[in-house]
Amino acid sequence: MATKTTASGLHYIIENAGSAEKAALGDTVLIEYTGRVTKKGKDGKYKIFDTSDEKLAKAENEFKPGKPYGPQKMPVGGTIPGFTEALQLIGKGGKIKVIIPSNLGYGEQGAPQVGIMPFSPIAFDLEIKDIIKGKPAPATSAPVAATPVKK
Repeated sequence: MATKTTASGLHYIIENAGSAEKAALGDTVLIEYTGRVTKKGKDGKYKIFDTSDEKLAKAENEFKPGKPYGPQKMPVGGTIPGFTEALQLIGKGGKIKVIIPSNLGYGEQGAPQVGIMPFSPIAFDLEIKDIIKGKPAPATSAPVAATPVKK
């Protein structure tokens, strides 16, 4: 299956588009995720550097005692740019595979503590379990008059 590429350079495959409800900046998503490096290790596998899947973490010797597993809350816009962009491509219940180029990821500094070297692309499997709507971002154009709420 061929990937699609956004204008920013994010490569993705939507496995399930999910609902019409999409996350926006300021929202919080409840997600399941697995992040992998894109360079095979000595064992010929793409090493996981982070996951919300406890079974997978144990199977790949990446289990971290004390780390919370299961769906995680993440603010849209509070992570690396490629992750933020990927979350906005699918709706609630959606699943996407993404390859995040280094300029949308950890860039020249990388994240060596988890095995992401400088200038390295990373891959994620993401699934949005729920979207918790936040306050809309302030408008940058003309102000909008507030509508009084009827009680």
